[in-house]
Parts: sequence; C-alpha cells; structure tokens
Amino acid sequence: MSPVPSDSSVYSVFKTLRPLIALFAALFTAATFVHAQSVRWEPGSGTLALNQISELSLVFDQCEPSGTVAPPSVTGLSFIGSPNRSESTSFNVVNFKATSVRTVTLTYRVRPTERTTLILPAFNVETDKGRQRVASATFEVGDATIGQSGLSAEDVARSAFTLPSASVWAGEVFPLTYTLNASKRYLYNLNKDFEWNSAPLSIEPWPNPEQIDAVLNNDPRVSIVYKTRALVKTPGDYALHPATQLVNISTGSTPFGMFARTNLTQLAVTSPRVDLTVKPLPAPAPAGFNGAVGKFTLDSKVVPATAAVGEPITWTLTLDGHGNWPDVPGLPSRSVSKDFRIVQPQAKRTNKDNALFDASITEDIVLIPTKPGSYTLGPVTFAVFNPATGAYETLTTKPVTIQVAPAVTSASDHGGAHPRPASETSAPSDPMGHSSPDTRHSDSSTVGAIPRDPLPTSGTVVAPLSRPLLVTGLLSSVLCPLFLWLALALRRARVTDPSLPQREAHIRLSNTLRQLASTTRPEAGNLKTENESSAVPSGGLHPQVSSFSSQASDSKPPVSSLLQSWQRDTAILWNLPQAVPTPASFLPLPHRSGEGERPDSAIGHSSGSAAWSTLWAEADRTLYGAAPLPADWTARATQALAARRAPAFNAFQLFLPRNLLPLVILFSSLVISHSSLAATDGANSYAQGNFPAAETAWTNALKTAPTDWSAHHNLALALIQQNRPGEAAGHALAAFVQQPQNPSVRWHLDYAFKSAGVTPAELRPFLTATPVASLARLASPTRWQTFLIASAWLAALALSLGIWAAHRKSTTTSAVSRWSRVIAHGSFRCALGAAALLLAAASGASLHTYGPLSDARAVVVVTPTTLRSIPTELETQKSTPLSTGVVAATDKAFLGWRRLVFPDGQTGWVRVETLVPLWK
Repeated sequence: MSPVPSDSSVYSVFKTLRPLIALFAALFTAATFVHAQSVRWEPGSGTLALNQISELSLVFDQCEPSGTVAPPSVTGLSFIGSPNRSESTSFNVVNFKATSVRTVTLTYRVRPTERTTLILPAFNVETDKGRQRVASATFEVGDATIGQSGLSAEDVARSAFTLPSASVWAGEVFPLTYTLNASKRYLYNLNKDFEWNSAPLSIEPWPNPEQIDAVLNNDPRVSIVYKTRALVKTPGDYALHPATQLVNISTGSTPFGMFARTNLTQLAVTSPRVDLTVKPLPAPAPAGFNGAVGKFTLDSKVVPATAAVGEPITWTLTLDGHGNWPDVPGLPSRSVSKDFRIVQPQAKRTNKDNALFDASITEDIVLIPTKPGSYTLGPVTFAVFNPATGAYETLTTKPVTIQVAPAVTSASDHGGAHPRPASETSAPSDPMGHSSPDTRHSDSSTVGAIPRDPLPTSGTVVAPLSRPLLVTGLLSSVLCPLFLWLALALRRARVTDPSLPQREAHIRLSNTLRQLASTTRPEAGNLKTENESSAVPSGGLHPQVSSFSSQASDSKPPVSSLLQSWQRDTAILWNLPQAVPTPASFLPLPHRSGEGERPDSAIGHSSGSAAWSTLWAEADRTLYGAAPLPADWTARATQALAARRAPAFNAFQLFLPRNLLPLVILFSSLVISHSSLAATDGANSYAQGNFPAAETAWTNALKTAPTDWSAHHNLALALIQQNRPGEAAGHALAAFVQQPQNPSVRWHLDYAFKSAGVTPAELRPFLTATPVASLARLASPTRWQTFLIASAWLAALALSLGIWAAHRKSTTTSAVSRWSRVIAHGSFRCALGAAALLLAAASGASLHTYGPLSDARAVVVVTPTTLRSIPTELETQKSTPLSTGVVAATDKAFLGWRRLVFPDGQTGWVRVETLVPLWK
C-alpha cells in the first residue's frame, strides 16, 4: 500500500512547478492574443442571385483597417458605392476571466452580372495591428427569385431598348425608346434614372417618362416608357450597351405589432443586347455637300428691294429643319458684286425647345452699295441628304433683283443751311452724378442715346488684394521697418568693416601669384644667365630692367608690376603702418632695429612672419638689385598666403551704433503700363462697322491683360452694337470698377445696364449723388486698398516719431538741428496721426461702398442661366434660375464650370461662358 502524500509535500511540488505553470499560462495568453487578430469574408461561400443586390461583409477581429480597403476586382461582380462601417464589442469569459473582443465590419453592396462561379481571390489588407491575410471566398450565381412565389426576376421586371429599324443611315436622326415593364403586384418603387453608356450614339436628353398601365394574363402590369432621339456619325455594326435600372420589389410582409412591415428586395434590371447597323451615305456625294443629313429648308430674304447709294441693304439667309445639327458647319457662301461694301456679323444658331436635332441658323449680311444700278442676289444652293428618300437633295433659293439709285444730294451742296448733328448740339448727362464735359444746351429735341466712340488703350490696372494679403500689408507697417533697418545695418556693417581691405587684398594676392607663376615659369632658366652675364652699360638700363621690358612685350603682365602689386597688397594684408615697409616690418619687436614701433596687435605674431620677411627681401632684390627672382619664390609665396588668412566678417557688427543709426527708408512705386497692338486693330474694325472683328480683337487683348479697363470698355461697345446687352453690361461694369473716375466709362455703364434691363444691387450706391459714393468714385478698389495700407504706415510713422522724441528728450542735452526740433514737436506728430486717421476712414468707407465689387474673384452673370448643385447638366439635381446682373465671387473651377459664392454663403455651379470676371 503506497503512502499518501502529505499536504506539505503537495505544496512543495506546487511551489517547485509554479514558475513553469506561469510560463505556460503566459504563452497561452500570448498565443490567444496573436491568433485572435484576423480578417475574413462573411459569408465565406454560398449563392448569389443574378442581377440582385446582396451584401458581403469584411470582418476585422481585434483590429481595424488603417486606410481605404480596396477589394479585389472580379469579373461578373460589381461593387456598388462605398462600404458601410460598423463596430461591435463582445465579452468572452474563460476560467472566470473576461476578455473583450472588438469587431469592425465593412459591409459592401454587390451585384452579380453574369451567371458563373465567382471567386474572390485572397489578398492582404493593412490594419492597425499589421498586415493581415484575407482568405478567398467562392459563390455560385443563380437565378433570382421573388420571395416564396417562385417567379424569376425577369417575370417580375424586365427592360428593353426599341429601335424603329435594325439599320439607319450615318448621321440619320432616329427615335430611341427604353421601356421598363414590371408587375404591379410586386413593384414597390423604382429609380427613374437608369445607368447607360450611350456611346457610340449621340442622343438628346431623356425627358420625363410616360406611364402606361395594362393587364397581361390577369397580371396588372405597368410600363415606364422613355423616349428620345439619337444618331450615329460613323458607319458600321454596333451593339448598344445594356442599361441597368434599380427597382424595389415587395416580397411579402412581416407582422410588427399592430402593423405589418413590407419586406423589400432590390433588383438591378438589365436590358438585353440590341444590334444596330449604320449604313454609309451613297457615293458620290454632290458638289457642295458638307455633311447635312435630315429634312431642311433654305430661305432667302432681301430688305429693302430698292435703295440709294450708301443706304444699307440686309440679305438674310435661314436654314431650318431637323437633322444632324451638331455636324452642320454653317450656311453656304454667297456671291456679291464688288460694288457693295459688306458688313457680315456672325451667324446665329438657335435650337428649338432645347432640342439637339431641331434648330435653325440665320445669317444677316449688310450690303452698302457704292454705285447705282440693278443687281441680282442669288440663287444660293445647299446640298443635303434626306434619309426618308435615301437620296441627296439640293435646296435652292430664288434670285432677288434689287435697284440701287444714285445717292441723295444733301441741302448743304446747294448752299442751304442744315441743322447740326445731335452729337454736336447736345450730349446726355452723366448718369453717375457728374456732368459730362461736352454737355451743351440746344433748342433741338432730345434724341435717343447711342454708344459713344471707343477709348484709346490706357494700360492695365492692378487687381484688388485678397483679404489675407491686405491684412499682411497692414501688419507690414510694423514689421517691414524693423526688417529693413536690420538689412541696411547689415549692409553698412559689411561696407564699414575694418577688415574688408585685408580680405580684398587676400583675393588680389591669390590672383597676382597665379599670374606671376604663369609669367616666370617658362623663363626662369634664362633669367639668371642674363643677369649674371650682362654688365651695366654707361647711361643704359639695368639688365634686369631690360629683361622686364622684353617680358612686357608679351601678352603676360611684366614681373616687375606683378611684384609691386604683391608688395602693395601684402602691406594691406599685414596692416603695415609704414609708407615704405621693409623685411624687418614682418618680424616681432625684439628682432627689429632702426624702425619706428607699431603695436603688436596691428600685425599679430605669426609663425610665418620670417617667411614673409624673406619673400619681401627677395622681391626687393629682384626689383631694385641685380639678383634674379628665385625659381621657388612663387611656390613659397603661395604657401605663405595660404597660411595667412584674412579676418572673417562678423555679422554682429550690424548692432554697432555706426551701422544702426544711419537709417534712410525710401518708398518708390512702379507703374507698369502695357500697350496692346490688338487695341488698334479693334478700333479700326469698329470704325469700319465690323463689330465681330472688333469684339475678337478686344477679347484677345483681355486674354493677355484682363485688367485693361479700356479693352473692357471698348468690348462693351462692340457687344452692344451686336444687340448683346447682357455681355456688354458685364464688361462695362468691369471697366467701371477698374477705372471709375473716367466720365465715358460711367456714362456707358448706365447705358449698358439700362439696355440689359437690370441694375445690380452692388451698383445702386453709385447711382446716387451721396458724398460717400462721390468719394468712392474717385479711385478704384485697388487704389483704396493701397491708401488703407498707406494710412497704417502713416500711423506707424507717427507712433515711431513719438517714441523717438520721448527717447531723445530723456537722453539728449545738447543743441539739435531745426529739422529735429520740427519732427520732435507734438503738433507734427498729431498732424501725421490725423492724416492717417482721415485716410483710413475714407479708404474704409469707399471699400465698404464697393462691397463685393472689390473682391479680386468677383464675376457678374451676363446671360440668364441656372445655378446647379454640381457641375453637370443632370436635370434631377437641385437648381435655381440665375438672372443677368448677379454679382458673386468664384472659388473653384471644374472643366468649363465655375463655382459661385454669394455673400450669404450660398454656393452653386454655372457655365463659364455665362460669366464676365471683373478683375481676373
């Protein structure tokens, strides 16, 4: 019988195994923590219904994604929209220990588009706990059924495109119908907009659909019919892309208390394949055919049929009908006798009821006869292809004969008196509250106002400053003087630095030694022989001097001048005080004899002083004795120069009084004016009555100089001559805010807006004769911003003078100059402060009067348009009409769209061609 272990023995065994047990527990906990982090698909397999929207969840256990998760792309499976994120936390209790499990779920809406086996491949995803591996998932795609009815999705809802024929001509406009048919028993609601890629078709916008109810086999059904028109430009065989439309199907109901809740399933209904053949147009095409396909009519009208020389005759040609208008380039050309002067504006194309394929194009030619006689206008021919008959047709207008009589003789030719022109007898008053300089009194009746002459180009103006830049300019009145003071002090410190001559001498010594090395190197061997063998002739030059003279004939500098330059710069580098230094000048004081003393600090004891002394002595012997220059002299001089460094510049010298006190601040303004050659072309075209050409010239001028106020003004004249008052008013407003003091600009501003029939609210303060409006008209917003900054600088100057006067009063006891007494006087500073205050008040009031017009981003709407929520022509978005004359600011651009920002915070998108920028 084995003995029973006592309690003490059991405890001793447990005590011995306790570290091992703790180790196993820690490893188990760590392993549990590591393996608890995972990412998986849920469900990981199963069945998905064809064209039915389902949900797949990507589950993160004990971690969360660290960025955007991009699921792998799978053919036949579409991910719809962005995933929905949700989080949950659960608790697990193991061995009386609670552990929390945090789960993050990304739910994706998916739709199978093919009946096949879908395999989502495995991929890696980045999480806050590191990279995790997502296992693959497999799904079978089957037919979608509706609840427990056993009906397929196609039995409940189907869609299809309908064409009038399986083949059409290239460029032929044909009707296109899309129909969604659904059972009313199961249809809950639908999205009226369907997804469809219309390429290669060009289509008109889909109008609102029609609803048709019918009963088929005792099943009440509803058809939603969409109708539009389309064309295809290029011949070939095409298959229309399928359309997809989302519908919500009711599959029954679930009791919910006293009520019942409808169970809904969302289906994606896809249209079947539709084939289309586009036939090429017959060949050959007749002469003059420019690609017009459809049913057209051509009309010609001449008014008047009789006229005198110099009187205008208008010949109007109109093409009307339905067809491929986007591909019709324009009207045919017309032949006119050379006896007419022609004014031809641009053709006007008008689409009927915003239709793409129903339009008309009209072109008016103004003929001014220069000779009397009988003239025939026309006929005009235009070739088109009629798809209804499958043949080409030629449209022909009837010829029109006009009679031109001789010019009417005026009364002045017979000596009779005639009244002066209205432009000489009276001039309309300035609507901006000022009388025009050419206003005269006359007894003649008042005539209607017409545009005045264009103005010569006067250069550009500066656009207003943005708010941050304006605040920076005001703050610079405090910071800029300080920075400028320090910069000027640093510059003066460099100029007045006592060590500057030594540094410059060091640089010149380096250049001299390089020249000396290149000069003496080739002739070093001959120099000694010549000096030793030659005797000094009576009355002649020293042989060394002759050698120097022969060297001077070369292009290199003579050795003597280089040695003299070396000695002169060496004396500057060592700061030698003697007028004629000697070799002993480089030695410390105990080694010198017979020379005047100089402070040791002037030279500084250096280990190279003996070398410099030797070099100086050898240079003296070469210059003034018969000894040649040693061959290694240049090398030793270069080494000595490298060892002797010039004192460096100390930037802290700028704080010395001699550098801080001499402070002079200059303000200068630079006015840059640009001349434009296009302005001359525009004025010439305007004088000839060619207003479209004048418009083009001034528009091109504004592209390069958008702040050319005279170009804005003259462009407004050209536009109003073409009966485009909205655009003219926009450019007239731009000219006014850039140059408000010009009387002609103010007059045409009122004239343009009266012609447009609108008055912007931002312009109304200037239509009154109040003192504030009169003050604001004296300068542009940019000038007033400049005056506001100048007032801040004046205030800063007055404050600085006050501080200087207080400092001077406490530190100065001697007499001062008269100007110093004037500046220090309190009345002078008070006058500066008062001037700053008045200038600031005038600038602030004027900028407040301009309001949004002083914003550099300001634009004005010149064509009635629609303010949209997003930059697209989609009709289902929220929108509101926008009338001519509305002023706003732009902050974003997207392709041909600009986003407007209004003072109340409202924003919206409009087309860029409906706007005129006031500054940029």
